[in-house]
Amino acid sequence: PGRCRLGAKDEEDECDRATEGEESGEEQQEDEHWDEWGEDQEAEGAQERVVDLFSDRVFGSVALMLEHNLEKHALNLHLIKQQHGLDSYGTIRLINWIRRQVEVEGAEAVLAELGTHQLPAAFDREAEDLLLPVLREDPCLLYTSPSPRDS
Repeated sequence: PGRCRLGAKDEEDECDRATEGEESGEEQQEDEHWDEWGEDQEAEGAQERVVDLFSDRVFGSVALMLEHNLEKHALNLHLIKQQHGLDSYGTIRLINWIRRQVEVEGAEAVLAELGTHQLPAAFDREAEDLLLPVLREDPCLLYTSPSPRDS
């Protein structure tokens, strides 16, 4: 910075290199900040609180909640996702749709609508409002992989 002055081409190149080095230092500090944030998020993830799709029961992970729904309700979310070609957004919409409908119709009615792993006629896989979470920071919305029993 103190060496940077307008003038000869060599001096400009030296000034550019010095400035780039400073930016790298700032970027490195920012990267470290984000790394620390990621570590905090991972630590919080270890103590995840996942609310069941059909009740107020809380589980320690999405996998445990999905396992419960498979055992108790014979509902395999991964199978629905797979059979109907739902991408990440489609899965988010379905989870939010289930949560909303359980509030309105009750769990038994929604389970009946899901039937044999079919998408309910009332489910709109293009509805933008279904991208808005029903539950704040819902770990289910990050669901991407099947549980071991989903094969």
